[in-house]
Amino acid sequence: MSRRRRYRTSSPSLPPLSQTCKKAEPIAPPNDFIVRYAETDEDAIAIHRFLCVVAEPVLFTPIDAQKSMTEVYQVVKNSDYGFALMAITGGIMVGTMGVICPEWWYGDGRFFTDRWFFVTDQFKNKGISQALVREAETVARETGIDLIINGKMRRKGAGSKVINTLPRTTFAVS
Repeated sequence: MSRRRRYRTSSPSLPPLSQTCKKAEPIAPPNDFIVRYAETDEDAIAIHRFLCVVAEPVLFTPIDAQKSMTEVYQVVKNSDYGFALMAITGGIMVGTMGVICPEWWYGDGRFFTDRWFFVTDQFKNKGISQALVREAETVARETGIDLIINGKMRRKGAGSKVINTLPRTTFAVS
């Protein structure tokens, strides 16, 4: 599905949960950054740590460490399920996007969509989000599969159980 070699495991061996959710250190704004594919167990752990810190304040339910680590691991390690991208500056992750490839409910066709997509506040508007989207779009174009970026989710109103998305982008690659 993607341009890199993947290894499959039938039953992932996950790291101890105490290693996955730790507080991040503040970092300086980037002069430059790279976007690369997550491939290793260590990448999965780093993404999970990042999400525990950056995503947790805006999520709609508390993080279940085992469930969330299992999902991150699945996205990173199973190319039939999806792929994960990491934006790194100065050796430190400042953004990540996990992309999955489900089937449409009404047919056998597939599409890519973001499972998670977060950039640290201090690096927003620095081109990092756009670079992550561009790389995901490259995979979509190479595979001929549409990419849907869900965007930010917001509750309809105080106390509402309706959550609306404000889609960022849909890339049709037909």
